[in-house]
Amino acid sequence: MSLWVWLIKDTFVNDAAVLVIKKEKREALSQYKAGFITISGITALFNFLPVLNIFGPFFGEIAMFNY
Repeated sequence: MSLWVWLIKDTFVNDAAVLVIKKEKREALSQYKAGFITISGITALFNFLPVLNIFGPFFGEIAMFNY
């Protein structure tokens, strides 16, 4: 489970940051680490639920953009 959280956090944070945040401000993302881990944990839980796993990536990406 922790591997899923780590992979989702790194992938989604980088995807969302590249599209929305300027390069100079990306280093300041470490102060929001707890929120990113929480969102990634919820997204990882979606992967283990049979029908909801289809919506897991969508939830994760939308939540990262809104956060």
